[in-house]
Amino acid sequence: MIDLPSYLTSFDPDQNGCDINAAFCCWVQDRQANDNNGNCNTPYESQCIDKDPGDNANFCYTDHTRSDANTQGGFSVFGDVLNGKENIEGAIHCHGFAWAQDELDTSAVYKGNNLFYVSLYDHMHQRGYVRNAPGSTMCGCSENMAVVTRADCTEISAEQTFRFDYNTANSAFQGVLITNDLDFNACQGANNNNNDLEAYYTRLVNEGKQTTSNLAELRKTLVGTAAGKCNQAIVDFMETKGIVRDTSSAAAADVGPEMIPMDDGIAAAESVEVVDPDYVYENNSNMGDGYEMPDVPNDPASDFYEEGTVDEQEAVDDEKYEDDKPEAANQEEDDEEAEDDDLSEGLDNLRENGKACRLDGQCSSGKCNVRCVEAEDVVSIGVVVVDDSSSTGEKGGEKGGGLKA
Repeated sequence: MIDLPSYLTSFDPDQNGCDINAAFCCWVQDRQANDNNGNCNTPYESQCIDKDPGDNANFCYTDHTRSDANTQGGFSVFGDVLNGKENIEGAIHCHGFAWAQDELDTSAVYKGNNLFYVSLYDHMHQRGYVRNAPGSTMCGCSENMAVVTRADCTEISAEQTFRFDYNTANSAFQGVLITNDLDFNACQGANNNNNDLEAYYTRLVNEGKQTTSNLAELRKTLVGTAAGKCNQAIVDFMETKGIVRDTSSAAAADVGPEMIPMDDGIAAAESVEVVDPDYVYENNSNMGDGYEMPDVPNDPASDFYEEGTVDEQEAVDDEKYEDDKPEAANQEEDDEEAEDDDLSEGLDNLRENGKACRLDGQCSSGKCNVRCVEAEDVVSIGVVVVDDSSSTGEKGGEKGGGLKA
């Protein structure tokens, strides 16, 4: 029996850890060829770069405050609510499992084994599925996962043999598990809807192993595949953040996707476009040479604001450099003269011998300067072999080396 990794935040019972007895994983990349899953192919260097897994779900949104992705807050939205578009995030694959409330039920006893099978064996080892979506943990209790439309499902069937001994001295039984055979199968869900986590959970409810309230909570994360379900989940979530769509006729008539409409009391003509200064800065940085960049946004109210300005720092640097200016200038001038002399000597040697420089800068006379190679239409790449050997073991072990370019 394997325990759930409660040491991870996404499975921590003190941080919304599987209160409704359901968990799943979502992957966004396939890195293994020739397994009949995903679209990674060989040769790897050309046909398996950032390839997609088998697509079986849609991302709706991720609330970073409840994930285990080292993200302090915020959210990511994977739907085009304005234009009614879903499934805009690309191919993803989600797969999970659930278990009964009774701790002695097979589904509960072996929930850690099921996680190991689903995450490490069946998907990473057998299919090559890896990587989490940005801001979302790859595997976790359903309460900590990204909101998606659905997930595949695996359930465990177990054949167990116990030996029971009766102690006549104290009239007590003792039971020992002798053999244990586990099979991992596609979930058999309610209404013959198989290999579906929400349908399997519905079956647990029908069998009295789970509650309807827990099923309702699960459906907040697995919202369903019907058209519009994903975007509706986004709208409902945004409302919890105080962001509400304006459905007034004035707003609908004149406000485009790049605009943020005002309330009903303000005419559409008075609506203003909200421009993020950070966005303007990034946009201007791609305008090409000769374009004058604006000042970097500097908000004193920001958590990342640092005291002082660039001008003040430059003034300090100039003051520190003032005493060293004459000496530094003279040294720079001497270095330039010496460099010119070396180059001139190298070119004279080249002309005298009438030889062309090799890639290492030497000709047959051995007098060519390295700078001579600048006149050739070739590029040399140097590879250095570095001995990174280290010995192991009390009396010395095998040594290994390394290559560094």
